[in-house]
Amino acid sequence: MASASRLLRPWRVLGLLLVTSSALFACTCSNNSSNTAGSGGGGDSGPDASGDAGPDAPPDARPDAPPDAIADANGMTVVPQWQTIPGKVAECEIQRLVNSAQLQVFEWEPCEGIERCERTKTNKNVFSDAHGAGWKGTSVVSDDDGVTRLGLVAGDPAQSSMAVYFATDEGQALGGFRPLGSDLCMPAVAIRGARRATAVAVLPDGKPFRFGGILDTFDGAPPVLFDVPSGQMGAPSVKALGDERWVWDWVMPERLTSVRASDGSDFQQFVKVQYDGPMVGVAYTVTTGPLFLFSELFVDQDAGTVTRIIASSDGVGAPTAYLVPSDDSFFFSPGFTGTHLGWVRGIHPTDTNTFERVELWATAYSPNPADLQPYKVDDLPYEFGSTHYVAADGKYAAAYPLNEAELTNGEIIWDLATKAKQVIDLGPNLAVRSHYGLTKDYVWLGTAPPHSAADKWMMRLKLE
Repeated sequence: MASASRLLRPWRVLGLLLVTSSALFACTCSNNSSNTAGSGGGGDSGPDASGDAGPDAPPDARPDAPPDAIADANGMTVVPQWQTIPGKVAECEIQRLVNSAQLQVFEWEPCEGIERCERTKTNKNVFSDAHGAGWKGTSVVSDDDGVTRLGLVAGDPAQSSMAVYFATDEGQALGGFRPLGSDLCMPAVAIRGARRATAVAVLPDGKPFRFGGILDTFDGAPPVLFDVPSGQMGAPSVKALGDERWVWDWVMPERLTSVRASDGSDFQQFVKVQYDGPMVGVAYTVTTGPLFLFSELFVDQDAGTVTRIIASSDGVGAPTAYLVPSDDSFFFSPGFTGTHLGWVRGIHPTDTNTFERVELWATAYSPNPADLQPYKVDDLPYEFGSTHYVAADGKYAAAYPLNEAELTNGEIIWDLATKAKQVIDLGPNLAVRSHYGLTKDYVWLGTAPPHSAADKWMMRLKLE
């Protein structure tokens, strides 16, 4: 094996790329108010830091508030109507969508030349790519309680920022949030059952970064606003919403933090890398509900060895080893399907994200590592580990190039229990840029023409 110093550099870069592929984008907030309540100063967080639009909130802050305008009979031409809710997040005011019942976020149309495929035709009052926005890879689709729900992040045509829309699988709006002002982005959402979480990030030039979030439900519970304690640096990726905790992955420096999933309080940092070793990278966080699983990269400078394992934590306690290679292979890209856990095994690393051989492995899930019985599912078609993957409903899906060396225009879906697989070729004119989710009947993708800067379409591919 190459020396640790040789391997540390490319794998350090890889760790950054893996997390920042779904990280929050830099943004600022335009806000004329001098009210700084809820700024997170002094380490405060939770609903008391920034207000809670609870039962005593004005009627226009509630889900059943009347729309500002009479809706068009065709939901695809309806203009979203917004009203400001009490409180602030990261010192910024937030608006809530109030005409969801009349609003169609998108509708489906057949994909050109691809069987068993549909793509979005989007309400132009909802979606804009004027600012290089498009659909964002931090959108999510979930059916973990049997109901398919979408959390979509899109460019807001009214201002140079992004808005979050929640919707059914057929595009009917189920709520949403956006900033009041320009240049504030909320580019990540998380869904677990009827609960949903929206991240807020403000990264102004020359000023401290500010972060916070909005916690509410599809059932119409009033939103809880919270701030992350001040002094946080870098950018987070925030899809891992568990039963009790919401975990954020951060870069620069890499670390994992969590808050209570009920109200955003009790901010905890439970993993932080040390660039001088031994643990120098963390990425790929997923949740089983009670636990969080993620890949940790270790370097032993004295021994000249590098390894990557899968570790676990409840989001508060220090991580413990969960899956550890018995040789010099790397374990990464864990995916929880509800019944099984899948991951990628890279054998004999040769360079940045490349190996002599790459395999997909799995085990029936248990929270106890001693009960795991790993087995090989398949050889992967290339010598690198895909950064685009998703797992749910007993299946694991990943994007790989099928026609060109640098274009992820193919999707492979495995049933982890049976090892059966389905291969879908999107052709040379499309690339898979992101995975939104995997449900019982579909894999949900963000796609665009090759080398695009944003996801132009959300696509759903019907599974066999």
